Amino acid sequence: MAPQVATCPRCTASHQPAHNASPKSEDFDWSPVCAVIKEEGAEDAFQIQDVAMNPSKKKQAHNIARFFKTEDITDGSKMIKKKVCQICKTAPSCNVNYQYSTSTGNTVLRAHLCRQHAELYTSTCQEEGWSDYLETEQSGHDANHASGSAGRHSSLMPFTQEGFVDALVKFISINVVECCEFRDLLLYMRDGLEDEDIPRRTKVTTSIMKAFKKYFQDLIDELQAALGDISFTADLWSSKTRYPYFAVTAHWVARKDPLNLLSLCSGLIAFHCVQGKHSGEQLARITLMS
Repeated sequence: MAPQVATCPRCTASHQPAHNASPKSEDFDWSPVCAVIKEEGAEDAFQIQDVAMNPSKKKQAHNIARFFKTEDITDGSKMIKKKVCQICKTAPSCNVNYQYSTSTGNTVLRAHLCRQHAELYTSTCQEEGWSDYLETEQSGHDANHASGSAGRHSSLMPFTQEGFVDALVKFISINVVECCEFRDLLLYMRDGLEDEDIPRRTKVTTSIMKAFKKYFQDLIDELQAALGDISFTADLWSSKTRYPYFAVTAHWVARKDPLNLLSLCSGLIAFHCVQGKHSGEQLARITLMS
């Protein structure tokens, strides 16, 4: 049986699809690897070998590239390239690794997105039509749930009262700490923990404001020490519940290590819920108010 051929939309040549794929050009991305071998006795005759990329693989690559960028990171006295989560980069956490080696596979990077940014990641996949990936991720999640939970537990920091309060602050648990069932759960999970060790909402609220003031002051100090100009980016979007939000992020260059190497920094400087029309005048007013 003669092999099927299809017309490549890039160069209009007729190629034989690899791996018995469908010859319809719209079914897969033609990325010809032209092993050009000139036939004997022919001036313009060439044999072309095609490698058709799996479309789902390309979607997955786009899926990861949406959130991870390869950047130069300072490591001691040298600069190395790493894959950096752009979401974590805007508000890094000391307990979360968001910089990965360039050899890190997509599976590990997806696990980070599902673990740390599940809601945003899932909504993006749905909006972009990456349903095939979501199905794969869900099946993998069920199989790896036990081992993933064990790995997450082993990476937790040692228990301290200060760390306990800090975790509740990050949880923004203002009202839930007053719930008797929640307090009983904490007491059950931590042997030796007393009810008076669990802060009330007044303490949690005070700690949240204290953490915010510290972050804000640290941000002011960093911006004042910035080298050169400070750039700004703004983003406007709607949540799943249709609430409109507006965020402003600052970007600057600073010297943050003992060797005084230049480092690109960024930080969230404003976050608003936008009421009314999203006109240019309204957005300009909110931006200047920030």
